[in-house]
Amino acid sequence: MKSLVFICLALFGAYIAKSQFNAINDSCIIFQPDAEAGIDAQIYSNTQFGYDTLNGGQSEDFCATAWTRQGYPSNIRSLIKFNLYPIQSSSQVVSARLSLYFNPTSLDGTHSSLTGMNSSTLQRIISSWDENTVTYVNQPATTTQNAVLLNPSVSATQNFIDIDVTQLVKDDLDNPLGPQGFLFRLVDEQYYRKLVFSSSDHPTDSLRPKLEICLTGPLSIKQNSVELADIKIFPNPASDLLCFDFGNSSGNFSAQVFSVLGEIVLQNENLGTNNNTLNISNLSPGTYIVALRNDDGVVLRKKLLVL
Repeated sequence: MKSLVFICLALFGAYIAKSQFNAINDSCIIFQPDAEAGIDAQIYSNTQFGYDTLNGGQSEDFCATAWTRQGYPSNIRSLIKFNLYPIQSSSQVVSARLSLYFNPTSLDGTHSSLTGMNSSTLQRIISSWDENTVTYVNQPATTTQNAVLLNPSVSATQNFIDIDVTQLVKDDLDNPLGPQGFLFRLVDEQYYRKLVFSSSDHPTDSLRPKLEICLTGPLSIKQNSVELADIKIFPNPASDLLCFDFGNSSGNFSAQVFSVLGEIVLQNENLGTNNNTLNISNLSPGTYIVALRNDDGVVLRKKLLVL
């Protein structure tokens, strides 16, 4: 298996070609992915018509809505996740700004505040989710810690430009499950209020969600990334001992094992060439995440199946 650091090297050019990175300079990256590279979805609350089990991963809309359908409440929330793996550590991030663009071709019309202010919020997602399977029923967990509150729209077609999401992005990078992105919803989901933006599936490049992250120094892959790519964790599935092969990498490592909810269930802070096993015999059968760290931060994340 290859580490995420190695994957970043292998896919770096490919993502540029697929519009995952629209611009890179010495200190900032602009993420504005297209339908192929973008990860976003809408979810719908309406239970009377079964919308709460529908997936909106291919929608051209990125909305926060409180409305009705034939008299029944029908809210919409949106989720978005950016591929942040080229960024090595949250400590690198100086600023992060998200821009959302009104969707002029949306069937949901325009922004609305018929019954009150359409204030909205961006909350960090803390559990895993899949763009193609997420629904209102199985939506991932979120936290209100460092949530960003957005003022109501001032026009029916307003773009929301340069939303400060710096702390959200830093927290997202520190998520033991890897970055899981943000949930966009109205603060008060009382109909009739809505915000109508474009998703990464919109055919117009310039209308897709854009995230600009500026760093403390030039964007670069670590010089020891090739060595880190040699690190392996095995066996997988496992039941008793988990082994680490550090290849040509040197120094001290720490390993943390997380549940799928992000809880630390096991850790060892003294791994290295002279200590390369972790006893997992007390873990219940199931799926976990193993995060391997050194002084540079997380260098490897692996999904682990415990039998």
